[in-house]
Amino acid sequence: MHITEKIRAYAGLASRARQNRFDLSRQIVRRPGIAIGLGTYEVGLFASARLDNRLKTLASIKTSSMIGCEFCMDLASSMATAYGIGEAELRALSSYRDSPLFTEREKLAIELADAMSRTPAIVDDDVRARVEAAFTRAEFVELVAEVAWENHRARLNIALGVRAMGFSDGAFCVRPELLSP
Repeated sequence: MHITEKIRAYAGLASRARQNRFDLSRQIVRRPGIAIGLGTYEVGLFASARLDNRLKTLASIKTSSMIGCEFCMDLASSMATAYGIGEAELRALSSYRDSPLFTEREKLAIELADAMSRTPAIVDDDVRARVEAAFTRAEFVELVAEVAWENHRARLNIALGVRAMGFSDGAFCVRPELLSP
């Protein structure tokens, strides 16, 4: 998906926000330097195009459901359709290893997101080696950056009290995963 298509997809979401529209901006406006830094990183990931958007979105959704950020789950669930991710795949994310709905590369990306999103984050040598073997170096770096950023964004939103905005109202929305210790 080209950057103009990404922009259209995100712009279409703005009108779908039903509530809590200003949760994040009310907080982040207090520290303009941080807002600029966050925006710069977002733009860098947004413009990066080494990795398929569907794959990055699956990894981001997995991350947001593991962290439990209601805003992130709402937004990502709504954006999923723009990248060809249907309700069946969203429902299957918690059991991705056994699901025939995901390709092997998608399963590896989701597994990496799973490992990076736990506390503590433990990406063992086996997972890293399998992911590195399946992706180019540039794709690997982009995937790790995407998942790390989603971890940051989700934890920031939770701490600041950013709530769901209703992007996915009327459609399926992923729910927080209950993690075993």
